[in-house]
Amino acid sequence: THIEGGLLTAVLPPFRATDSQAEKYAQTVNTALHEPGVCGVVLDLRANTGGSTTAMLPAVASLLPDGVSQEFVDRDGIAKEALEIRGSTMHQSGKTFGTSLLQGKVDVPVALITGPMTGSAAEQVLLAFRGLDTAASFGAPTFGLATGPEYEQVEDYVVAVSTTRTKARTGEVFGDDPIAPDVLADSDSAEASAKEWLVSRGCPTQ
Repeated sequence: THIEGGLLTAVLPPFRATDSQAEKYAQTVNTALHEPGVCGVVLDLRANTGGSTTAMLPAVASLLPDGVSQEFVDRDGIAKEALEIRGSTMHQSGKTFGTSLLQGKVDVPVALITGPMTGSAAEQVLLAFRGLDTAASFGAPTFGLATGPEYEQVEDYVVAVSTTRTKARTGEVFGDDPIAPDVLADSDSAEASAKEWLVSRGCPTQ
């Protein structure tokens, strides 16, 4: 992460590791968000192929309103599980993630940058901001893996099968199709477009 003129740019890498390492991942971003003078945020998801939603969503939860950010729904559209934001924590399946983080909200505009490598948990980060007036996305369509696993017993093995899709707060449902950004831009101009939008929202102040 780096801050320039109040504008924080955070490149979120893919992440697959233990719960304790997930907490450290989330803390790095969360601490930067709470630096004095931050007036806007760029979340760069272009190289994020996915991993642990329980690390990535707490990392940015301070930027999100409290409540259900998205749901996993089955083929019939019935909700099977919800992801809920409370402060800087995320709640899923009766568990709370991000309890050690700074809990205050950071009320600033957020520009997300996506590309064809943006997948899985990174797409969940993108969808958590979908429909918010304070957020916009730039770049290229994502990989298309906004699915959730259900676990089935097959003989002596437990197999994870992607049987659920993600329902955003807008009511839209996403699965294995790429998610288009709000503003299409090539890789060279996506960051500039994101920063121009943030300037239009008053960050940095002119």
